[in-house]
Amino acid sequence: MAKSPDEIVRDMIANLKEKTGKSIDEWKPVVSASGLQKHGELVKFLKETHGLGHGFANMIVHVIQESHAGAMAET
Repeated sequence: MAKSPDEIVRDMIANLKEKTGKSIDEWKPVVSASGLQKHGELVKFLKETHGLGHGFANMIVHVIQESHAGAMAET
């Protein structure tokens, strides 16, 4: 059976440190320090500056901005 969007986000957060070197809490100051506000700009920043793939960059920004359409996964 396919995972729900919330389950996918939870799995991505659980694997974030292993895959990117930082936990979601460690990405928060990085995103904040960028001075950027718009979702697309932040995703581009994470991809270009930190070498993240689109999926992780997009998820990080959604979680940090609390804009994910589903329930937020706990960190």
